[in-house]
Amino acid sequence: MKFKRNLVFLFSVSVTLLAGCQETIKPTEAQVQVARKDVNKLLVVDCLLPSKIRKLGGQFTYLAARQPIRTTAINCEIRGGEYTSYDRADYRTALKVWLSAAKEGDAKAQVNVGEIYEKGLGVIPDYELARLWYEKAAAQKNARAQINLGYLYEKGLGVKKDLVKALNWYRRASGLVSNDLKFASEIEIQVAASSRREVKKLRQEVRASKLEAQKLKLQLQKSNALLKHHQSQLASSVDRLKQLQFQTSQYQARGEASHQEKLASLQAQIKQLKQSISQQGNTIAQLQSSIDTQKSRLGEKVLLASASVKKNLMRMPGPSIKIMDQPLVLTRGLPTLHLPVVNQYFNIVGHVRAPAGLLGFTINGRKAAPGVNGLFNFRLSANEKSKRIKMVAIDKGGRVARLDFGVEPLANALKVAGQTTKQKPLTHSELQGIPFGNYYALVIGNNNYKHYPQLKTAVNDAKRAARVLSEKYGFKTRLLLNADRYTILSALNEIRASLGKKDNFLIYYAGHGEIDADNQRGYWLPVDAEVGNSANWISNLDITDMLNVIDAKHIMVVADSCYSGTMSATAQTRMSLGLSNSARRNKWIRIMAKTRARVVLSSGGVKPVLDAGGGKHSVFANAFLSALENNTSVIEGYQLFQQINFSVQKAAAKYRIEQIPRYSPIKHGGGLGEFFFVPQS
Repeated sequence: MKFKRNLVFLFSVSVTLLAGCQETIKPTEAQVQVARKDVNKLLVVDCLLPSKIRKLGGQFTYLAARQPIRTTAINCEIRGGEYTSYDRADYRTALKVWLSAAKEGDAKAQVNVGEIYEKGLGVIPDYELARLWYEKAAAQKNARAQINLGYLYEKGLGVKKDLVKALNWYRRASGLVSNDLKFASEIEIQVAASSRREVKKLRQEVRASKLEAQKLKLQLQKSNALLKHHQSQLASSVDRLKQLQFQTSQYQARGEASHQEKLASLQAQIKQLKQSISQQGNTIAQLQSSIDTQKSRLGEKVLLASASVKKNLMRMPGPSIKIMDQPLVLTRGLPTLHLPVVNQYFNIVGHVRAPAGLLGFTINGRKAAPGVNGLFNFRLSANEKSKRIKMVAIDKGGRVARLDFGVEPLANALKVAGQTTKQKPLTHSELQGIPFGNYYALVIGNNNYKHYPQLKTAVNDAKRAARVLSEKYGFKTRLLLNADRYTILSALNEIRASLGKKDNFLIYYAGHGEIDADNQRGYWLPVDAEVGNSANWISNLDITDMLNVIDAKHIMVVADSCYSGTMSATAQTRMSLGLSNSARRNKWIRIMAKTRARVVLSSGGVKPVLDAGGGKHSVFANAFLSALENNTSVIEGYQLFQQINFSVQKAAAKYRIEQIPRYSPIKHGGGLGEFFFVPQS
């Protein structure tokens, strides 16, 4: 078995984003030395800048309100600001910073306050109040607020679940307002991310309950066997008593003096036998009472075990159904899947997940048996009159997931749209004038750990990634190999200060990590990280904070890592593959090139992933980098994900590892756009 990367990249706990001015003043050499001694000064904080003196007319001066911003602690100090290094699990300090500006109508501050209420960190979770703040900011056409509103409607948080409203909010935020460009969303019934440790603990509890019930059952069986033995003895004693009583009656009837001695002996035996029978009766009564108690205890234990199992099952995430090969397009309220017809059949590929255990799965009322990793492949005849698919999954906790959608031939959709089935790459002339912007990348690969097991392929993966991004796609790349905490944070801080609003930024990370079992918070592990001591670990909250204060238009995180759980499953602005002729795809790319994007491509969910399996590279890195090397045209992140998804799963399955790559926008990242890779040629 190949060594697994113990890397955490959990963005499920999101952070408050930037509001206000993004001015960054370059620190002096002395301040840099301070930051080197106290690396935490490179982290992002909520900063209140000092009031500015303003002049009104020729005679009056006044102090303007203090401005809240999110910036690094060292930059806040340089600008004379005030900040508090609060506990990252408690956002009450941040609420105090942003609430005043939000009440004054600042849209960015309103979104920040809404996110604080939505997260419920430091305050009671209040989705309705979050919605109100989002609506205030959305009314000012704030895209981040529109995305967050869409998420509330998609998940039914504080509002009635409404997929149509969710997609409409996403559509507004994405910039896809033209009627000839469809907004597609990957629809999941329920997020199926669960902790392996939690599931293991629940299963152990279930096994313990079953074991105790089995012991009680065995004890009851022994008691029943003993009862039967005593009952058999009692029956024999009763038969013997009857025989003695019969003999006694015969001797008494004869009345002969010679039989008096024999008669006395029989009467003595009868008396002794009656005493024995009485004792046996008491023993049987006691056994019967014990058995009744054991039955009651067993019944109670079975009920408790059953209730415990059901309770534990309900603590696990519910089932989910996901279509994998094409996005579902909303058509008059019903999601529709456009698929090619092959040999008179539609081929529908997806997967069903049930952490609590799958009790049953049906497609159009017929039982279906998902394969490895819950994958299923369903064929529907193109000649069927009804092309509506109804999928139902039930887990062992009795919870149900449903997915209802229609299927249409791809050729019909293309005919209506006036397209051809073959999508041609855009020509050089068609790409002219699209504002892709400049590309930057920070590539990190850590092998040589001081206190953790050595990795084999992370450095090779990073070197190859840096080379491909630089030589083929024109990225200005910074490569960090075997980097410590200060090196990583200072590099992020330097790049943050140099990026502009039209730039693109990609961060590639490979190395060890840790996961906090209590709150599922993830950490990157620099090479100087120590086991059990988080002083030199880098929290993913801190990484996310830094990414969220970067001005860059498009940001993509590529994490080849264990426990690289995806961010929220919000909608992704993409076009159905094959549904875009050159003119329409050109128009879509032009819109997406201007739309803010915050996305993450991870090598797996909240599970271990392989450190090798792809030659000198990991399974994921080899698939990801090979796809980029073989690509010859503009390609977006989701299309790249589709190309590598099944190849990674198939390669990992050889080592009996479930590794399913994920692609998703960052929750509260405020961007539904796409990240584009543009070959220099």
